[in-house]
Parts: sequence; C-alpha cells; structure tokens
Amino acid sequence: MLCQKDGRRVLGLGNQSADGEATRHVLEDQQESGIPAATRRQQPSRGWIILVSAFFLVWAVRATVLYSIDLSIPPGALRQIYADTIRIALWVLPVFIYLRFVDKVDSLRYLKLNTHIETRALLQSIVLIAAYMVAAVLLDYWLRGRTLFHSVRSERLLQIALALPCAPVAEEILFRGFLLRKLRAYLGFWKANVSTALLFTIIHWPNWLYTGGLRKEVAVNSISIFLLGCFFGYLARKTGSLWPAIAAHTLNNLISFLLIRL
Repeated sequence: MLCQKDGRRVLGLGNQSADGEATRHVLEDQQESGIPAATRRQQPSRGWIILVSAFFLVWAVRATVLYSIDLSIPPGALRQIYADTIRIALWVLPVFIYLRFVDKVDSLRYLKLNTHIETRALLQSIVLIAAYMVAAVLLDYWLRGRTLFHSVRSERLLQIALALPCAPVAEEILFRGFLLRKLRAYLGFWKANVSTALLFTIIHWPNWLYTGGLRKEVAVNSISIFLLGCFFGYLARKTGSLWPAIAAHTLNNLISFLLIRL
C-alpha cells in the first residue's frame, strides 16, 4: 500500500521488520540522483557521460603511452607516490568537482562516504567479505600452490603500505560511488551493477595489453575483476555505504600483493 511521508508517497510493506531493507532499496532506486519521477529512466543526461568517457580516454593514454614515465622512476615508494597522485587527480577530483558544481549536491553524501551503516547490514557484509577472502586464498593455493606469505620481503612493506589505500578508495569512488549511482537511476540496480562491473573490467585492459600483450591471463583476470566489481557493488547497496566496498577492495589487493608481488 501507499502512505504519505515527508510530502512523498512511499511504499508501505506489511512486514516492516523483514522488509525494511527491501523498502530502502526500492526508495533508493526511485529517488536516485534526485531525478524527477517524470524524467526518471529516460536517456541519461550528457554531462556525466562526457565526464566518464573523457576519463576512459585519458586513462587509456596514461596507462599506455604515458606509462613510460612510471617506468623511468626507480621502483619503490617514489614511483608509488607518483602513481597515486595521478590516480587521485584523474579518478577522484573530477568526480567531486562534477558533483559540487554541476549536480550541486553534497559529494560525501552522494558517494555514500558519510552515511550510517545499519548493524545488521554491517555484520552481513563482514561475513561476506571474510568468506570471499578465505575462498580466494584457498582457490589460489589449490590452483597455483601458493601460500599467503610464501615470499615476503620486508623491503616491499613500505610500497604496500603506500599502494593499498589509494587505489581502492579512488576506484570505488568513481565506479561504485559515482558511476553505479548514475546508471542505477536509469537501469535499476542489477543492470547498473553488471554494467559498472563490466566498465570496471575494461578500464584495466589498456595497461594489461600494453605491458603484457594479449595473453590467457587477460581473460582470467577479466573474469575475476568483473565478479569482484559485482560483489563490491552489492556491498555498497547492501550497507548503504561505500566503505564496506572499499574495505573489501583493500583486502583483495592486500591478498594479491602477498600472493603475487612479494
């Protein structure tokens, strides 16, 4: 049934305790981005599409032609600081500028960086993240025979400490914080989540292909990144916050460092 709340008509469901979360998701799908009901689920506006398209083009150039700059810097902390600075400048700042001056909304709230997480949703997300991490470690051991700390080298710890926070935060802000919400306003959550995960996979291709060529690993890694993208999007929706997705992304990258790069 429908009931009146704060001047808006919202869904009223019979079992409020069981369906409260479902109601929240329905309302979010209906009110995403503050788009009027009369125009919702029509063609997306051009502004953010231009922004995202320009980002993909610029990042493709940065990850290929301009990647020689990274290689010219000695491996270690300095190279990582340079890479993180470029990532923030290209992935994060344009999103905040667009939200502030074009959409004219509270950037932190829109990106779900300062929203409250319900205790139940938080606990569920912790269980899901833990289950994924255990499965990832066990699967890697089964497929490749690698243990988590098979070749730790202390001189790489500083690079890990510098690399871990930046990429997950920047990538989640752009994809699950900004792009997923934009697409969700027109496609609904599940189609938007799959689309965002696919775009998240594609953004990795330029550097993979430039540095390693077309190899079997590209297909394997693409499937992995796509599934991760779907998982991160689900976490963001489940909890109503971007931080669980950032946490899961960070832990995934940590495991990748410990299994592969150390």
